[in-house]
Amino acid sequence: FPESTIDVVKEGSATREVLVTLYTVQNVFPVNAGLAFYPIQTDLLGVYATGELTYNLFSNTVDYDNVPLNLSIPDPESDGKAGIGVGAGIDLDISILKCNLEVKYNIMNLVGKESGEKTKDYVTLSLGVCF
Repeated sequence: FPESTIDVVKEGSATREVLVTLYTVQNVFPVNAGLAFYPIQTDLLGVYATGELTYNLFSNTVDYDNVPLNLSIPDPESDGKAGIGVGAGIDLDISILKCNLEVKYNIMNLVGKESGEKTKDYVTLSLGVCF
């Protein structure tokens, strides 16, 4: 996820004196296992539905620079949450190579979401080629 920049400013300063700039980043490490069901499969074409369960490890980091004061930042916590992915795809086998196109909707925090936490979801579009 993108980096966030937070300026900590001196209270009451008319010139907006920045005491320190914090940089926060959240990384996600997904581990997933799933199945694919092929209702249509021929020598040339395969159409499938896919579903998977995921375990997502969220790791947060906080960096800072230009620290003119004694600043103590606690180590960010890592957190794990369960999610799902559902999608569909097409395999196309033309004698020289096999192509694959898949679209999948993923929810990263379906289980373990805290009160008030927004759903973290995304769509993936994958294109593959096998020789």
